[in-house]
Amino acid sequence: MLISAICASLCYTAFTIVNKYYDTFRSNQKNIGSINLSIQLLRQDIDRSNKTIKTENGIACLSDSGKISYDFLDHLIIRSQYEKRTDTFNIQTSNLKTTFLKVETEPDSLLDQLRFEIQYDKKSMPISLYKIYSSNQLFN
Repeated sequence: MLISAICASLCYTAFTIVNKYYDTFRSNQKNIGSINLSIQLLRQDIDRSNKTIKTENGIACLSDSGKISYDFLDHLIIRSQYEKRTDTFNIQTSNLKTTFLKVETEPDSLLDQLRFEIQYDKKSMPISLYKIYSSNQLFN
């Protein structure tokens, strides 16, 4: 009976340790997946847009289909797609900078580079995205 109690407590302790490790791993993977998805969507929206402009809290990607806007808040990135669907990414960002021809941009002006930092797990990851415009897009 004593041996059974010791075995049961060892099994329970091992289960608890493995379960904590798995929960931590799953949480980290969820956060990394959210970061990757947000960067992928941001890159895709910038590439597909006709114009990308700076807004008060972020950027707006304008295309023939409509407008997709990104608001960069302290602990959130909010993506509004065609004013119909809103996605929220729980990602901490800082140092948002937008430039056009290497000159810092003001709100409502065209941009060709977006830079910001993502803080994750007490580390900072710099992100830089570029928009290449055709001559027709710049003349319009």
